Amino acid sequence: ITNAMLSPLKENDMNLPQPVLSPSKQASNPNAGNPGIPSFNPLAPSSEPSDEDIMLQLAGKTEKAAGGSLQGNFAKFRAERARQKKLARANKKHLKETPKTQEQKDALRIKFVEQCKKYMGVPYHPSYHKDPSSPYHGAPLYLDCCGLTRRALQDLAEDFGFVIGPGNQAYQFETCPEEVAEADLKPGDLIFTAGTYFKEGKKPQKHDMVHIEVFIGGGESGLQTIGARRQTGVVEILPSYKFESKSYKITKQYLRSLDTWLSGKCAPLLDPKYWETKFKTNTAHLDSCPDKKSVFDACDDDEDNNEGEALDENAKYFYVNKSNGWKLVSDALEKRGFTRLPFEYNFRTQFDLKWVEGRSAINYAQHQDGQLVNHISNNDVITNKIGLLTTLQDAYGADFPPAFFPMTYRLDRPADVLQMLENIEGDEENKFWIHKPSGKNCGKGIEVITSEAVKELVTKPKDEENNENAVPSGAVGEDGVIESRYSNLNLENGLVQKYLTKPLLLNGKKFDIRVYGLVSRCTPTQFTSFYHPGYVRLSLEDFTMDEARLGDKFVHLTNASVQKKHQDYKERGVESIWSFDQLGEYLVANGKAESKEAAIEDLNDKFQFVINSVLKSAKNKFNRKRGFFDLLGFDFMLSEDLSPVLLEVNTNPALHLDCKVMEDVIPNAVEETMDLVMKSHEMNEDGTEVLKSGKQIAEEVGGRFQLLNDTFDEGFDYAGRFGVGKGIDAVKALRLSPRSD
Repeated sequence: ITNAMLSPLKENDMNLPQPVLSPSKQASNPNAGNPGIPSFNPLAPSSEPSDEDIMLQLAGKTEKAAGGSLQGNFAKFRAERARQKKLARANKKHLKETPKTQEQKDALRIKFVEQCKKYMGVPYHPSYHKDPSSPYHGAPLYLDCCGLTRRALQDLAEDFGFVIGPGNQAYQFETCPEEVAEADLKPGDLIFTAGTYFKEGKKPQKHDMVHIEVFIGGGESGLQTIGARRQTGVVEILPSYKFESKSYKITKQYLRSLDTWLSGKCAPLLDPKYWETKFKTNTAHLDSCPDKKSVFDACDDDEDNNEGEALDENAKYFYVNKSNGWKLVSDALEKRGFTRLPFEYNFRTQFDLKWVEGRSAINYAQHQDGQLVNHISNNDVITNKIGLLTTLQDAYGADFPPAFFPMTYRLDRPADVLQMLENIEGDEENKFWIHKPSGKNCGKGIEVITSEAVKELVTKPKDEENNENAVPSGAVGEDGVIESRYSNLNLENGLVQKYLTKPLLLNGKKFDIRVYGLVSRCTPTQFTSFYHPGYVRLSLEDFTMDEARLGDKFVHLTNASVQKKHQDYKERGVESIWSFDQLGEYLVANGKAESKEAAIEDLNDKFQFVINSVLKSAKNKFNRKRGFFDLLGFDFMLSEDLSPVLLEVNTNPALHLDCKVMEDVIPNAVEETMDLVMKSHEMNEDGTEVLKSGKQIAEEVGGRFQLLNDTFDEGFDYAGRFGVGKGIDAVKALRLSPRSD
């Protein structure tokens, strides 16, 4: 704890709203009215507090407010953090162990093949291209036969559920035990070749395994593969897996199914001790990157998650953590007959509804079917920057990007980086990009850069003498990025996205629009979603593409957390939030619309179209279970021709009320969310579900939320049950203006 961290807080930092327990709880709770560890200001930007922030709260004024010592409060906080980390690990394990459906496996099989194809043209190995006259001298990336399969697996580690070890084709052979007949080969299956080298003295490979290729089928033979077969060649499509080599005599070829990997299993079976010794590690490295150790791991324990007073079986209980508009949530639920659990019950698994900022505060492994929790367990398939990109890439395939999403490249996958470098070379019309590191919020790390800066960001200085930048293949960097063995690329967890240089401006200011998408029901048999309009957020500085001001966040970033740091925010902050009515009036006054009502309707239609497209893209990726729901914040910009441009999807949209505009939007969104969720999960007295269509739910609740989509599984007779077609897609089929690119 540094001296800076021990500096006293301002007096008014402690004057925050304190929890108000339900009357039924006040008598039995000895801590009622005791502030304990002070919460964060709900009017502050919505974000996860850092450990340092909490330590500041624990220091100085905290002793006086909580009546305890700094050491005691730190111990309390340390135990809390340890339990949070333990819960995060349990959730991670639970998600990994959730079996994939056959549909998901089939999709991943295709995705694996397509990922391999992205590396076509990548040269074999730098040692064969040391001569500067070689066309592949100083190439940004090299992949040999096992390097191709390893790289494709590493790119798709999130999908497969493991990070493959750094071993060669012999190692990969041991991890794929399931044999398959030639007639039963499917695209993505693996062809392992065993052989003996012609060159005397050359050390044999383990199991004599000399080569691997990926089966894709097709061609004249029907036995095409993709691989790196020629030492001076490149990754390419080959006419058949049957071939003769100049370097070794083929003794046997093994046809192995990809199904083992598709099931999330990857461990050497024939000689695990050998690989354990070779890598100086153990098979734990096959799991995803481990959490970094910290002082807060020391308190890991097995405390009972349901400590505290017994609950009334006839009452309905909810838990809300004390942050980001918790009072709105609490009031809405208490009005609907729920009783709030004390804040210190955050790890309790007995509740009827839980509303928290992030998934890490929900114990999904112990979630009981029907318990309402406000986050889908893997909503990061759209709420994470890379997750959203991947979901849209998977959904749109060769048609990516859709008109509402800028061209975007992942920086942790060599294939994406190579494609980006190829596309930006000589492109003078699109010279500005926005760099977004992954896993950060509130505008942290985001920067607008030029094409030249992009190149410098992703390429390493070349070692001209050795023509390679070798790192251990499969090594995991500090930010979780999986490196390639021979690469001149800088990989990082993040993305680069084409920057909108000509956005629609309001009085010369850049702006974005926050609207809401609600998934009210996400079960294996039914998926129901709704839309709610929101508000407009303006920057406080005039927009300019002057390169000297590319680093000015007040010009280019509209995040509330950024704009609140502007020196004039206190005086001008209110003018940075507009209502939809104000936006509509501005569009009419500036010749962009004929009437305010028409302008608002047009924008709402466009936002609904995009949100529906995103949720439908993610629908089959979401973990589906009765009780899951999610209120998501969707952020948009508008181009000069009023086309919507999706920026991101937020798992924890801000619920604080900074001005009258937000007071008109947010409380209503919270109240109606509760009604729609309750109606979507109604139960009969005998414990069976009350099956309702999204249309019925929307009509019963009314209000501002509008139905987006209501679909059932293929086995459900929607028409027979509700008298209409196969599910409802309530969004108008809009034709968005095509982008210039």
